[in-house]
Amino acid sequence: MKTKKMLGFFTAAIMAAAALPVVSVGAVDAALPGDVDQDGVITGHDSAMVSHALYEDPSTLTEEQKALADYNGDGVVDETDLEAIHANEVFSIGDIGMIGGVTSDIQAAYRAILLYSAESSGAEISVQDDAIPQPIATDKEAHFIGYSGDTMIWDGTYLNASQDAALAQTIRERHEMVENISLQENGKIELSTLQYHLLDATGDGKVDIQDAYVLLGSYAKFYVSGDPAAKYFAPGRYDLYPDGVNVDVVSKDCVVIRVAS
Repeated sequence: MKTKKMLGFFTAAIMAAAALPVVSVGAVDAALPGDVDQDGVITGHDSAMVSHALYEDPSTLTEEQKALADYNGDGVVDETDLEAIHANEVFSIGDIGMIGGVTSDIQAAYRAILLYSAESSGAEISVQDDAIPQPIATDKEAHFIGYSGDTMIWDGTYLNASQDAALAQTIRERHEMVENISLQENGKIELSTLQYHLLDATGDGKVDIQDAYVLLGSYAKFYVSGDPAAKYFAPGRYDLYPDGVNVDVVSKDCVVIRVAS
């Protein structure tokens, strides 16, 4: 019941938010094949951008981005390039804690609605180019991390912080990076370019209400199944497209999340 109430509150917050202007994100000079968004590292956002261009709107990529999306250099951006980019992701879409590996965290959905609501209320969103951290996980098909307070879950088991203090400390630090994405006393929200990109789950270049919806749906689908592939809504497609999830409020205590199979 507690989880249902939380999802109900979250959905109500989504419905209450107004339209969000597009936030301009400055690109970093880069020529790394696959780094379509030019933030210095290949991530799930690059896969999402290419998926969005292939299946939704081919005009969303600039000529420079198309060149970077042509991973195999054959002059055509297609599913082969998309699969190669996805295979080389350092951080997956929604991994705003930059843990590495397959992660699907409700914090990503919450931060998306935070950005959406705050800017709608006139808050300033400051996107900055910060250093890119090293991922904790190296096998993106194996690791799922959950963290709440002092409870940590790694590879489906509780992490003994006393036995692996270094790993526990790193997870705490990454969790604090996420917590710091909040409305400051000066009315500003600060986050890194990479974190902003990882919240753009639809790959359309902005973080808005659709990203909040689909990140919530992705979290729910992955959490229930435990299958790494379940965080996406269709095989071979790595953006979380808007038609992939619907959230229905049944009552104040019940929310039904329907996702594409």
